[in-house]
Amino acid sequence: MLRVVYDGAPSAGKTTNVQRLHEGLLAKRDGRLESPGTSGRRTEWFDRREFFGGYLDGMPVRCELLSVPGQAHLTRRRHALLRDADAVVLVLDATRPETHAASYASLLQPGLDPARVVVQLNKCDLATPDENEVRRRLDLPPSTLVSCADAASGEGVGSTFLSAVRLATEHARQALSRGELPALERPRDAAALWATLHAEERPELPAHWHPVGEVVPLVVRRVLAAAIPSTSTRAWALEGSYEWVGAGFVVHHHPSWRFDDIDVAWRELAAHLGPHRFAVTSPTGETFVLTRDAPTLLEEVDACLEADEAPTALSRLLHAWEGLTHVRGHAVVRVASAACVDGAWVHLGLGTTTPASSRGLSASLRASLESHGAWPELWNPRAMST
Repeated sequence: MLRVVYDGAPSAGKTTNVQRLHEGLLAKRDGRLESPGTSGRRTEWFDRREFFGGYLDGMPVRCELLSVPGQAHLTRRRHALLRDADAVVLVLDATRPETHAASYASLLQPGLDPARVVVQLNKCDLATPDENEVRRRLDLPPSTLVSCADAASGEGVGSTFLSAVRLATEHARQALSRGELPALERPRDAAALWATLHAEERPELPAHWHPVGEVVPLVVRRVLAAAIPSTSTRAWALEGSYEWVGAGFVVHHHPSWRFDDIDVAWRELAAHLGPHRFAVTSPTGETFVLTRDAPTLLEEVDACLEADEAPTALSRLLHAWEGLTHVRGHAVVRVASAACVDGAWVHLGLGTTTPASSRGLSASLRASLESHGAWPELWNPRAMST
């Protein structure tokens, strides 16, 4: 399988290129455009489009088209995909020439051969870059193709891509001549690639750590020593998090939770912490959040409804509402937060990702909540996300 990767600074046009190829040049070829693990507009893992690329020396070839995230905190993820690329399209924003040198330097960091790079100056409808000047400033090899494009309209997207495919094919042909077939070891689909990257990125739990805010040192030491990796993550965890479980706690780490200063970490995570949660940072700045491993309120309500115990569910919801308004105030229902209510740990963040119950709240139960002044929207996933 050949791999062509689109790299560049944030918002340079990497994903837009891949989307235009999917809708245009590749529209009649089998394959889906997939972006696993991405919840917002910005690519967090990769955008992937696989397609049949013809034959190489009589062998059928599958091609993998990728665009990688441009966020600085995801550099390690980018490099993991770039290291194994047969060809790379470096997308440079023609309206931001000040970003070009850093983008090219970052591209070469994983040890990529500059001869396998195609440079695309994107957004040329908004600027008129001098291709020779770009070549000079970046000290590009004479063989490197530099072209202008407008990914938004699709202008120049296909020609850039075909140039990259030719480079990838030549790289594969050279590998074959040496008796090497590294592409056979690559994950065969988007899910497998995502799982491989996710496993490779999982950090080690810190043996030495620094507290973020108030913590209980003995509890932290006991949890970090006992926690083991989980094969899945809780529904209320931040998308893309890593999870460990042990000693009555769940531990989470997200790639964006990396801070050079503990005070900054505290300011960023204060809204997520409380008496049921602790946070610590490793010596290299990764932050880990420890949460007591107890059923969420919504899980308790779900269990009550499944057992046809609506009065018990109503009682739990009302106790939670009273406790939350007393502890955090009414505004708490509009944010992802948590509190200890009546001895149960309540994770409101669960509402942003999962329905309250597979069966849903009955009309009578919602009416009872309204009559007691408890907002039924509290248990509505859509309302929780607004």
